[in-house]
Amino acid sequence: MELCARRLTVKKIQQSVRVSNNFVGDAKYILDSKKDLDEYVRDGLITQEQANQRLRQKMDMVGTDTEKEMEKITDESAWHLVDDQDTLSGIAWRNEDPTLAGIEKWLEEHPDD
Repeated sequence: MELCARRLTVKKIQQSVRVSNNFVGDAKYILDSKKDLDEYVRDGLITQEQANQRLRQKMDMVGTDTEKEMEKITDESAWHLVDDQDTLSGIAWRNEDPTLAGIEKWLEEHPDD
């Protein structure tokens, strides 16, 4: 039981890290965009207000996308990923694994393990 619970937990952490890494990439893109927008303002191509609005739109979009992706990370979604991994391996003893409900119960009963 403990091994399956750990695998589920690790898979959720992996998915959270994936989303976080995507956010970092998007944040770098926003910073690069800010540099470009600052140049456009200096060159008189757009106003500072226009630059701020464009930057805000990008920031809002990234924030919203990141929140949506994080909300998709659940015990069930991680369980499906672990199950798919086991299926592809062809060597996992899936018939001996506990149910997702059993794993969730074990995790509740062992919060500090």
